[in-house]
Amino acid sequence: LTPKINPAYPYLVAFTATYTGVREAYLMDLRPSRRSLPSVRLTYFDAAYGCEHIVGWENDGRTLVVSARNDRVGVEDERLYRIGIVQPGRDSSGNENDGDLRRAA
Repeated sequence: LTPKINPAYPYLVAFTATYTGVREAYLMDLRPSRRSLPSVRLTYFDAAYGCEHIVGWENDGRTLVVSARNDRVGVEDERLYRIGIVQPGRDSSGNENDGDLRRAA
C-alpha cells in the first residue's frame, strides 16, 4: 500500500506490506538488473500496528518519511520517522559500492 516513487531516483519505490504479519516499509529497485532481487525491509516496528503508511521522500531522494502509531503511552498517537537510504551505487561516504540498497548507518 501507499507506494511512493523516489523523486531523485525514479527506479526506487517505497511501499508497505504485511509479509511478516505486521505492516512494514520496504524498498524495491526497478532497474532491469535488480528486478529479480527481493525488496529491502526498512522498518522493524515492535508494535501491533507496524508502519501505517509511506508519507513520502525528501527532495534529495536519500531520506524516506514513514508514519507509525505509538501504542506505548496512555493516548495513542501517530509519529513520523525519517529513514536514511544510501544512494544505490555509493556508500554513505560517497564511495562506489556494489549497488545494493540499504539503510544509512
